[in-house]
Amino acid sequence: MANLPFPCETDALFCEGKYDGQSVRVMADDGRILNIDVMYSSSPITLAQAIRLHSLQPGFAAPIFGLATDRDEKTYGIADTANDIVYFTSGEAAIDTVKMVSYLSPNAPVLATAARLTLGENGSLLLHAARLAKPYSSSTAPVQPSGPADESAPKALNRKEAMDGVAERADKVIGSGKMVLALIGQVSTWYEIDKDHPDAAAKSQDLRTMNAKFGSYWHDLISYAEANKALLREQDLEVIPFDMKKEVDSKMRQLKAMGFEG
Repeated sequence: MANLPFPCETDALFCEGKYDGQSVRVMADDGRILNIDVMYSSSPITLAQAIRLHSLQPGFAAPIFGLATDRDEKTYGIADTANDIVYFTSGEAAIDTVKMVSYLSPNAPVLATAARLTLGENGSLLLHAARLAKPYSSSTAPVQPSGPADESAPKALNRKEAMDGVAERADKVIGSGKMVLALIGQVSTWYEIDKDHPDAAAKSQDLRTMNAKFGSYWHDLISYAEANKALLREQDLEVIPFDMKKEVDSKMRQLKAMGFEG
């Protein structure tokens, strides 16, 4: 307790303060910390952002996700059993909002239960989304992997329409992403040979145009999913090509390191 970044009596049972702009509540026993709760009620954060911020810290174990349930077996969040963290969230999707994040003692009962209720492939989807999510800032509303959600995104009338809308937009992302990756390969080859060649300049411009289109499609997809999250289930979001987005971003960074300006 004495090492907390805000004033707190070492013999206190509970203590509250601010850390990095967030409200933090600590429960202790005989001066030793038992739980740490980070509250996000006044500054919303998505599940993907929260996982990136908490479970993906340097030195932490690879996250393993399971359902966090209460004594009545009612689900109230997601647990990272590898790092003893629980996310109190409105759902299981990457775009859902997290109200509080708790760091628990390793012997907390919820962790043992969550270890039996693993998310499997859905957990992998969450991890991909977390790695792509933009860093959280307490001064802004939650942002998605491509930026803030667009308030003008169309609202579906039912789940089927929402699913079709996500799938259609995902197809556009995949199609444009394939073109971007192909152009990256061609431009990389030219940069290794002669980046000042007229054909290199032409291909570079094609890449800038297609990459901008890819970014627009990605933003439209994520904004649509956010706008219709009340109708969608986690399995409906499995069509979102997080792997392709990660690959495009990675290869664009490598190309820029070669001198490409895009």
